[in-house]
Amino acid sequence: MKRRGFTLVELMVVVGIIAVLVTMALIAMYPRKRAVDVAYQFADLVHEASREAITYGPVRADVVVASGSLGKARTCIIGAGAANSSPTFTLELIIEGTTSGSFTLTSTAAAGAQQLVVDSNVIGAYYSPQIGPLASVTPQNTNWNNFKVCCYDDGTCDGQSLFFQANKGASYELTGRVSVLPLGAATQVKANWIQ
Repeated sequence: MKRRGFTLVELMVVVGIIAVLVTMALIAMYPRKRAVDVAYQFADLVHEASREAITYGPVRADVVVASGSLGKARTCIIGAGAANSSPTFTLELIIEGTTSGSFTLTSTAAAGAQQLVVDSNVIGAYYSPQIGPLASVTPQNTNWNNFKVCCYDDGTCDGQSLFFQANKGASYELTGRVSVLPLGAATQVKANWIQ
């Protein structure tokens, strides 16, 4: 009577299949954000800022003066964070008060403002008031607290280019770029900085 069992090859195949399944499960449980994903999320925030600016229309002249605004900006996206960090972008909305010159800004999560908190795997490397790839603009590698892009009631927005990098191991290699085009709050998202 012969004894039958599993061969070494069969056991190795089973162990290999289990290893692949465990790896896939870990990747599915802990997805890593890509820089281009953050660029698309920022583009969505710009579209929302433009939509709200058009919906609410222009602010009163006394509010423009009181807020120190150079134009009739209704919604702005402001940044927060140090240079080469994972910044936070907040949609800032001017709400007119009932008395002359009075207004409030909804620019905190507590006030119900929309926020984009960039994943810790992605850093904001540069931004520029010019539109285009990194080689054709003058990048600002400054504190993200200085960043601001506004959308107006006529459907336009301030032009900006933002450059993001995703962490791949010990170096930041994977890139993404979003350019906010002034007319119609159009955005252009690229998976690299050279196009």
